[in-house]
Amino acid sequence: MKDGSYHKDGEFTPVSWEQAFDVMEEKFKTSLKEKGPEAIGMFGSGQWTHLGRLCRRETVQGWFPL
Repeated sequence: MKDGSYHKDGEFTPVSWEQAFDVMEEKFKTSLKEKGPEAIGMFGSGQWTHLGRLCRRETVQGWFPL
């Protein structure tokens, strides 16, 4: 995937990765503020390696220090 897309008004609009991450940050912060940390989850599969799970854990904890 080279370009990000944002679903707005029923259509996907090309956006930069910086814009895409800004939208995700805004949505995560809104969910945390309105519903608390239990509202945020992450889904993975059994295909993830141990290193992948470790990186995911470190990334999520870095984003959402609880």
